[in-house]
Amino acid sequence: MHSRLRRSTGSPTSPHMQGYRICARKCRENRQDAKTPKENGPTTEAPRSLKKWFARESAHKLSQCSLPFSRSSSTPWRLGALAVHRFFVAFQLAIVRRFTCIATGALLVMQIGAANASDGFLEGIHRHVMLTSTVPENGDLNPYAVVVAPVSAGRIRKDDVLIDNFNNLSNLQGTGTTILDYNPATKTASLLANLPQHAPHCPGGTGLTTAMTMLTSGWIIVGSTPSSDGSTMTRGDGCLFVLDPNGQIVTAWTGGNIKGPWGNIALLDKGTT
Repeated sequence: MHSRLRRSTGSPTSPHMQGYRICARKCRENRQDAKTPKENGPTTEAPRSLKKWFARESAHKLSQCSLPFSRSSSTPWRLGALAVHRFFVAFQLAIVRRFTCIATGALLVMQIGAANASDGFLEGIHRHVMLTSTVPENGDLNPYAVVVAPVSAGRIRKDDVLIDNFNNLSNLQGTGTTILDYNPATKTASLLANLPQHAPHCPGGTGLTTAMTMLTSGWIIVGSTPSSDGSTMTRGDGCLFVLDPNGQIVTAWTGGNIKGPWGNIALLDKGTT
């Protein structure tokens, strides 16, 4: 046994052997303490002296005791290594549990703080009620532009919501021709404009997009990016329609840089146009 220890750990005076001797001595003391009844209390299997000793000893010596061992072996240094190894495992589990608790608590605090800080408009809506349908009588689909009227003019009342459609009844893109006027006061929607599918003054025809706005003077500007079959292969250059507040076409701007007007309109309206 001595020669096997010497081969595996070095000389009897090496730090490895010193660590094993310490483990064996502490193990014998703890086993003796466990067998001897205490005067002031019941017998314990894990004396506190081992924990205090673990706190005092260096990590280097403890690491020497936690080398692989056999559970069936009865040699003192292996029993000491088993005791220290068990304490290492318990200590590591305690650290993991503590950090898990801290992380869980921090996440809970963040979630509660986020819930209390929710002051947005949509967070307070728990039931969605349909106000109206954006599908007119001709069956146009896919509402694109949504514009709030800045003034009352013609058939439009201030704060009415104007909506146009990009698709037709067959759900083909670039073929929608209608604009709806939703009145929040009466909660009703009416057809404001139904432009011709093949408008001769708009290259490619009509396919109303998100490029729509209403001026304070009452004029409505809406973009058209048309397609004859719903694909980009037949896309036309389109135009910008100018409508009066009754939904009638006044003119169409074409040519130049106007090629498939798309997206929101950036508007600087001083009320003089």
